[in-house]
Amino acid sequence: MTRNDNFDQFDDLIEELQRSDERQYPPRAFKNQLRSNLLSQYDQPRFSLANLGRLMGTAVAFTVLAFIVFYAWNSMSPSGVTGAPVEVTRPVQPTPAPTIAPVDPELAVSSFRDGPLLNRHTLSATQVTPGDTLDVTLFWEGEIPPNSQVALHLTDASSILFSQADQPLTAEMTLALPIPETLADGVYEIVVVRYNAATGIRQDSFLLQEIGVGTAVLTPEHAPNDVWLISATQHARASADAPITLEITVGYQFTVDEPVTLKPLYAAPDWESTSGGRLPLDGLGDEIKLDSSAGTHTFTFSESPTTMREIVGNDQPVIIMQLTYEDEDTSGNSRLNILAMPALTEFAIDLTSTDEITYP
Repeated sequence: MTRNDNFDQFDDLIEELQRSDERQYPPRAFKNQLRSNLLSQYDQPRFSLANLGRLMGTAVAFTVLAFIVFYAWNSMSPSGVTGAPVEVTRPVQPTPAPTIAPVDPELAVSSFRDGPLLNRHTLSATQVTPGDTLDVTLFWEGEIPPNSQVALHLTDASSILFSQADQPLTAEMTLALPIPETLADGVYEIVVVRYNAATGIRQDSFLLQEIGVGTAVLTPEHAPNDVWLISATQHARASADAPITLEITVGYQFTVDEPVTLKPLYAAPDWESTSGGRLPLDGLGDEIKLDSSAGTHTFTFSESPTTMREIVGNDQPVIIMQLTYEDEDTSGNSRLNILAMPALTEFAIDLTSTDEITYP
């Protein structure tokens, strides 16, 4: 049987099915036989322009369907929403405040972001009382812009202004900063401000250093009962036999209510381990009765190096500060209580040197 004969039989079977209204519904055996004949006759696909047309129509239908689904999906997505744009709120990252580094009292770091460099500065005191005037000298290096004005501000840690002194910026300038009589005891900041004298616009500022007012403690990190060295000088001498002259400033604080005494001493570095005989230790002048629970004290002392050497047994004695008070024991006897007795090892006396020795 040829290929065309197969196609003719197939067409005959289809025609027989179409005459279903002219006879009774075919029995099951007839349907099974018809299905078998259809499958055996239709063993190869027939190619024709009609089949090609049906395939192309199916492809076009699928393409149209895909476009409709894509359009519907895109219309339902947030990007397809029309109308006012959606506003997205994001956290605002704060701009970090500029870091202002304290300036070392003896060798200042660069001060302003632009303009002259603060080479160094000096203060007439670091501990003042209300009603005083603090003299601050500034030494600048570099080109000074026109209309540059400098102000010293006395503020607290919250930047509240209590006092101010102004002056045109020059290479060397001394400003007298008044300390208000009503200012409470505490630690305050001296801030250097530069502004335009013509417009009054503030241009820059930095922290110079802290000062103590009244009975304020300059360095609160110290122990409740303590003495510490602020400055010390062994003045230059004409010869090694000339007297040793010392000028020393210390800070102190204590928490007891009884009267407290400060006793400056000098001693051998190993004085505590000495046994037998006189201790290698002596006073740097008289005892000092302290009238406040915190503050500073400056004292001077002069002595022959020979006498000092005989007491301590060497040429480099150390400075010791003794903080004491007296009370009575249970028997009514007077008793000496030592609150603190630190050795100020930052500074050592040199009995052989004729040069000036300073701290810091």
